[in-house]
Amino acid sequence: MSEYRELTANEKVALHMIRELEESLGSLLNTLRTVPEVDQRNLAVARTHFEDGCMRAVRAVTRPITTL
Repeated sequence: MSEYRELTANEKVALHMIRELEESLGSLLNTLRTVPEVDQRNLAVARTHFEDGCMRAVRAVTRPITTL
């Protein structure tokens, strides 16, 4: 379980930027799914890595406190 702390103004801005990038690239990846020439397997791998990268960026900013 994770506890959350109060974020600073700079951290809130960073999270907003991550979310905007996540939305933009997510939209691009959705568009690429409709292009027959695109290798869908590699696109799926790219999406997985992208999602993991966004999650890790959010965690890097928020630094949740994990409790057992």
